[in-house]
Amino acid sequence: MQDKYSKAPSPQVLLSKVSVFYPMEARHNFHMASTLGRLFGVQESGTNKKKRPPPALKSINLTIQAGERVGIIGRNGAGKSTLLRTIAGILPPAAGTIDVTGVVQGVFDIGVGLEMESTGRENVVFRGLLQGLSPDEIAAREEEIITFSGLGSYIDLPVSSYSSGMVVRLAFSIATFLEGNVLLVDEVFAAGDMAFQKVAQARMSKMIDSAGLFVFTSHNLSLVSEICSRGIWLEKGEIKFDGPVDDAITAYLERAV
Repeated sequence: MQDKYSKAPSPQVLLSKVSVFYPMEARHNFHMASTLGRLFGVQESGTNKKKRPPPALKSINLTIQAGERVGIIGRNGAGKSTLLRTIAGILPPAAGTIDVTGVVQGVFDIGVGLEMESTGRENVVFRGLLQGLSPDEIAAREEEIITFSGLGSYIDLPVSSYSSGMVVRLAFSIATFLEGNVLLVDEVFAAGDMAFQKVAQARMSKMIDSAGLFVFTSHNLSLVSEICSRGIWLEKGEIKFDGPVDDAITAYLERAV
C-alpha cells in the first residue's frame, strides 16, 4: 500500500468548526400527538413543538497529520463514531469545513450493506463496485478475500443462510481488503470467533502499520494505549482533551467515568 501512495500527497485530516446534527424530522412526522393534531386541527403545545436536537458534534477543530496514530475515546453517545463517519464523508456537517487529503478506508459497521439474499461471492463483487473498483480489480482480490474469510463452499450460498459469525467474517474480509492511506477503524477487533479474531487482529495490525494516517475509536482503553500515540477524549460532541494517549486516558478516567 505504501508503494501505491508513495508519490501521492501526504495524508492529512483538517476539521474547522465542524458541527453535525442528526435529523429528527422523521421521528417528529410520525409522532402520534403531531399526527392527530394535523388531522383534527389541534395545535401542539410548546413542549411538543419540533426542536432542533443537540449537536452530535459541536464546533470541532482538529488536525491529524501523516504518520499519526490517533485513538478517540469517550462514553457511549460522546460522538466517537459520528466523528469517524464525518471524516469519512458519510455524515455531512451542518457547519464548518472538512478537508481530507488521501484515500479513505473505513472499517466500521462492517455488516451494513450486505445483500442477504445474494451469495457471499456476489457480495464481494457488489461491495467492490460500490467502492469504485473495476471488475478486473475485484477479480484480482476475490479469491484472497474468500480464502481469508474461511467460508469455503459457503461463499456460494445466500448470506441469509449464514450464522452471525459467518456474516461478520465475510463482512470483515471484504472491508479490510479495500485500500486507502487514511485508515478509520471503529471497534472491530472482536470480529468472529476466537480463531478468526487472531487472524483478524493480525490483518488489522498489518493495515495499521501500512496506513499513512490512522484513527481508531474503542472502549478498550488498553488497546487504544497499545496501538495509538495520540488520544482524543470526546464528551457530548466536544473535545475535552487532545494529547499523548496515556494522558488522554488518565483524564477520561479521572473526570468522566
